[in-house]
Amino acid sequence: MIIRNFSFLTISLASVAAAVLGFPAAQKVQTGARPQPSVGSRCLVTAMKGNDVGARINACDAQLGINRGEIVLNGGGTISTPVIISTNHTLRVSGGIYKATAGGPVIRLKDNSALVCDSLDAVLEESTGKNGEAGVKPFTIVAAYAGTSLDALNGTLARSLSIKGCHFRGARSDFDSASQTIALGNCHNCSVTNNWLEATRTIGIQTGGGSSMGNYADNVIIAKNLLTTVASQNIAVVNSSNVQITENTMRAPGLANGPGVVPIDIEPNVGDRIVNVKIANNLIDMTKTAIDARGTKALHGIAINNLNRAIPFTGVEVSKIRFMARS
Repeated sequence: MIIRNFSFLTISLASVAAAVLGFPAAQKVQTGARPQPSVGSRCLVTAMKGNDVGARINACDAQLGINRGEIVLNGGGTISTPVIISTNHTLRVSGGIYKATAGGPVIRLKDNSALVCDSLDAVLEESTGKNGEAGVKPFTIVAAYAGTSLDALNGTLARSLSIKGCHFRGARSDFDSASQTIALGNCHNCSVTNNWLEATRTIGIQTGGGSSMGNYADNVIIAKNLLTTVASQNIAVVNSSNVQITENTMRAPGLANGPGVVPIDIEPNVGDRIVNVKIANNLIDMTKTAIDARGTKALHGIAINNLNRAIPFTGVEVSKIRFMARS
């Protein structure tokens, strides 16, 4: 393990800037005549039939078939039907609040698919529903299909997923410290960039799934995300190789009465691997971290350990990290 260019800043609460800069500006949702269900390789969710937003998204996905295309969603609504985005499809979300009551993950992405939001005005909330198929808990908003379905159990390989520019928000009253808001699993060539996770009630972003099938995550980018008051580990890495965690901002990690939290956690399970994980140019701001009867919720800034004796465990590098703590 290499640690370099490491600094620790102690500042008062009054000196912490409230504004968050560098994220996409709000965009207006265009309105007008009722559109046709599809135009070329695009399908407009508002034109489809279905009992809820999730059913209409799935109808668009089915209409696109095996062709590469975009599913265009705007205006908000409730996702009661779990969403599955097929290979070669992109779910593009514009402004609106999207509540969820779906069982298990709200949105699951098959290989070579994407979830892209046009601005942070597109708010995707945790489901307030119950466990879904394969016992997956409803704390997850977006996940690789591989590893979260009865035909793709934990440990299955996923490929080429992109999650970009979305605002994920907590909606539950309970907590979980095993699920993940963004669950990549054993994903190869995947990226999570420019998202905002706000007060979500479980682990924020995780790469790596189960190792029992011999698979692991590889070539993953987690970059330029903002995580505020995320209840459990903000960014977690297990069973992965070639991971870049760069230019993320973590503010006030943890929530009162929730689990303890380590903003960046590199902690493999038994049988996992950790190879070439680069953590650079991240900001961890604990100046407003919650304190409850059990003490401060943020335990450490970064945890790197191999108590479970993963083999191999090599190439973890930490550089240019900024910490901010209470004075």
